[in-house]
Amino acid sequence: MNNFFQWLTAPPAAGPPATQRRLAPFDLETPLSFFGSDPRDVFTLRHAVEGIQIWGSSGGGKSSASGAHLALALLQNGAGGMVLTVKPDEPAIWKRYCQRAGRLNDLIVFSPTEPWRFNPLDYQYRRAGSGHITENIVNLFASLAEVVDRGAGSAAPDYWSRAMNQLTRNATELAAVSRGTAALDDIYSIIVTAPQSPEEARSDAWQRSSICFRRIQEGERRPKSAIQMADWPHVVRFWLHEFPTLSSRTRSCIVSTFTTIAETFLRGELRRLFGGMTNVTPEDTFSGKILLLALPIKTFGELGRLAQVLWKHLWQKAAEARDVAINPRPAFLWADEAQHFISRSDPLFLTTSRSARVITVLLTQNVPNYLSVLSRAEVDSLLGKLLVPRTELLRLLKAE
Repeated sequence: MNNFFQWLTAPPAAGPPATQRRLAPFDLETPLSFFGSDPRDVFTLRHAVEGIQIWGSSGGGKSSASGAHLALALLQNGAGGMVLTVKPDEPAIWKRYCQRAGRLNDLIVFSPTEPWRFNPLDYQYRRAGSGHITENIVNLFASLAEVVDRGAGSAAPDYWSRAMNQLTRNATELAAVSRGTAALDDIYSIIVTAPQSPEEARSDAWQRSSICFRRIQEGERRPKSAIQMADWPHVVRFWLHEFPTLSSRTRSCIVSTFTTIAETFLRGELRRLFGGMTNVTPEDTFSGKILLLALPIKTFGELGRLAQVLWKHLWQKAAEARDVAINPRPAFLWADEAQHFISRSDPLFLTTSRSARVITVLLTQNVPNYLSVLSRAEVDSLLGKLLVPRTELLRLLKAE
């Protein structure tokens, strides 16, 4: 933010302005917009990758004026990116933007009526160079759980979130060892057929009928990596001893937290979109594709929000992992009505997204929209990493 104001008030730089120099493709000095005739009054890719917050009241033009201008500038300069949607008219608006910028061939519309599909767990296992796969899946479900339960009110993980992470971790590891991969329906089946008491865990009837016990038997026979060999006794102990001894209330709460999320992706439209093959991935946007998530919340409700938060989480992880020395093309994450999508992990992502050449663009009416889903400290951290006029920010916070 300070750099932005220093740039506005600095004397003209020596030498020709950026517009008169030959710039390499995707050079950070590439102009995106001009505020006047003075060469200092230029908004470049370098400024954009610092992150952008656009404020505006309903009908005030934040989307149709400032947002449209910036969206077209990014498209015309070859950026790839992902667009999250809330309102039903947003997919049509972005199709028009792409048409005006000559980028229709780069547009991928992710919706039930289009052929594009994404299996997030299979993607995690197949992604080249991906380590700590189990923890990646645990973190994914933790991110979705946060969105489902916006009322937690605490920045620190509480017992219930840690317990759900433990449940997810052990189910994922059991599925991965016994089957060679971790499919969501298998993780779900392991959890819902786990023993409910120490007596049941020892009973022949449960052992004959339980998928959880069957996976333990299969896992015992399968070859394991060194890490899996070390972790395997902990996995077995969790399912046969620790989980059955939990109180029924505790066990039902953590199981319900997981199954209410997982079931969303195991039924209906989301199963078709996320449960089979993969023919589009976050990495496609780094080569110039524009991934339009045409699952607007006002049409698809909570299903649309969960689906887009899942994409957002994995897109951010992929963006952090890419090598910009090989592929310097900037990639944008666009979220109008951003309060529907932001999470506690976003401020941390923004601390390093600049070096990944990610342009985060958030649009919303006011600071209280963010305060309705994040704590004051989390909102301060988020906005402190975006290009927000300081006086406007202080005014809004004071008014709140």
